[in-house]
Amino acid sequence: MATIALDATYAVEPQPSGIAVYSRRLIESLATLESKHRFLLCYRLSRFRRRRQFLRPQAPDGSCAPRFSNRLFQEHLTFWLPWQVELFHSLAQRPPAFHFRREIVTVLDIFPLTGRDYSTPEFQRKFSALLREAVKRAARIITLSEYTADQLARHCNVGRERISVIPAGVDLPAESLPAEDP
Repeated sequence: MATIALDATYAVEPQPSGIAVYSRRLIESLATLESKHRFLLCYRLSRFRRRRQFLRPQAPDGSCAPRFSNRLFQEHLTFWLPWQVELFHSLAQRPPAFHFRREIVTVLDIFPLTGRDYSTPEFQRKFSALLREAVKRAARIITLSEYTADQLARHCNVGRERISVIPAGVDLPAESLPAEDP
């Protein structure tokens, strides 16, 4: 049984972004799976005031999923976390200060590397460095599209064999849509 930690920091945003929705849906989906693994939902110390909003995933029977627990993480204050975890998944392409045995990163987009007109030069430098560091440390990289995977391989010199494309945010409608007329 492995202990898997996920950076759930963005899942408690008051105005949910794409990262927040992605994080919540992934965690909710993991709670419905039968698994012997234990999951730690990690929140950066900056989210401490929102601790009442920390996710408490439900098991399929509606009870609180016992395989899930919440943790705060901050360098120096929770230095033991890397020794408790076999795998860390960074859901927002922002690597933690700690180094874990194995890391996975989800890269939603690479605009810090390519969007010259989208942000300030300081923002670009900071988030480009974070993105490159996360990708360098990751044993596996998840992107949401082939386009992002291609751009990441091109701009970060990442082998495509390390990248898995897993489209996000696709929930099937409750009822079937009518077929189109020919």
